[in-house]
Amino acid sequence: MTATEKTNIGSAEFREAMCRHAAGVALVTTRTVDGRPLGMLATAVTSVTADPPTILVCINSGASMHADVSRGGVFAVNFLAESHRRIADRFASPEARDQRFQSGDWGIAETGSPVLMGAMAVLDCQVGQIEEVGTHSVLFGRVVETVIGTEVDYSPMVYFERRYRALSGSRL
Repeated sequence: MTATEKTNIGSAEFREAMCRHAAGVALVTTRTVDGRPLGMLATAVTSVTADPPTILVCINSGASMHADVSRGGVFAVNFLAESHRRIADRFASPEARDQRFQSGDWGIAETGSPVLMGAMAVLDCQVGQIEEVGTHSVLFGRVVETVIGTEVDYSPMVYFERRYRALSGSRL
């Protein structure tokens, strides 16, 4: 295919191609107006610029916490390690949403968002801009606080081909 050729693909083909892109797993958290903690797993998280420190997170417009992040204007991104598998499984399951924060050690970030103590790193953000793209909102978050994990041997949680994976530890 040349650079000028266009392809009409469906969402199934697109998802199949994207599942071959390994991505770190993050737990995006916020609070409702009445202070209840909310969280969801995300792999669509990336840095935008270091000056000012800004990241982007993509959230499905139909996700249960979408309105709360948009309305509250804050969120935290907790980068998960392989050791957080049980917490990731709990947040991935639609059952027992009200019990998601009952496992793990949680603190509160500067913005009031829940923070997983022991995460590899946490970026606490204020929403700067929201762009609607198809079924998702792209939230640009201005990072107001970072928390860097202190574990010596982190192994990041990676999502690849619709499963959590571990990095081998070998270097290229």
